[in-house]
Order: sequence, then structure tokens, then C-alpha cells
Amino acid sequence: MLGKLLESFSKKQTVDKLSQLASLKVTKAILMEAPPKLEKMGVETDVDLLCIGDFVKVQNGSIIPIDGTVVLGTGLVNESMLTGESRPQHKESGSKVYGGTLLFRGGIIIKVEKLAENAAINQIMKLVETA
Repeated sequence: MLGKLLESFSKKQTVDKLSQLASLKVTKAILMEAPPKLEKMGVETDVDLLCIGDFVKVQNGSIIPIDGTVVLGTGLVNESMLTGESRPQHKESGSKVYGGTLLFRGGIIIKVEKLAENAAINQIMKLVETA
């Protein structure tokens, strides 16, 4: 009985953690035409439809939808969900950003480097699910 109790407790914790991770995933992104400019408006699209090399605009206070590299703009990104670092990290052109992290301040355009299913947040979810 003790074994069953421990098993059900760990299953509940796993489900809770997966729920928390799933809440960080973004389903929509603002797709920009090339050459991208911060002042331009983009078209909202589903994150699963993004391709490698697409440009995505991330506005102040938004969650970054997908992994990529900053090509325009600067900002402070809260990466605590990945790194545990409590301070926001400064990002500028050439910096890597990860889906599920929060653009705390600023505005950036990123170039998509990974498809949604290969993004860091999805890899973490798969590892937790497997564990």
C-alpha cells in the first residue's frame, strides 16, 4: 500500500509540473515579412506553422513563442523558467532566446531557428513526461 501511495503521489506531481510547463507554451506568434522592421505590423499566425528562417515580432510583456536569435531590437528577458536565474537577461542582436521565456522590457524581432516540436520547452516537457 505504501508503494501505491508513493506512486500516485509522484504521478500527481508529474501531472502538475507538465501542466505548469504547458501554460508557458504560446500558440500564436506575430509573423513579419522580410526585411523585418520593429515599426511594421505583422500577421498573427499559429506557432506550429512557423518555419526555420521566419521572422517573429515579440512585444514588450509578451512570452517569446519559439526558439531563435534576435535580429533587431533589444530587451530584458526573464529566463528563470529555464535557467533559474532570477535577474532578467539583456538580449540584443545575435543573442539566443527561447520559447516560453518572458520579454520583460523592450521589443525584438527574432529569426526562428527551431521548429515548434524541437523547441526547448517541448524538449523539457518530453523529458518530464518520460521521467
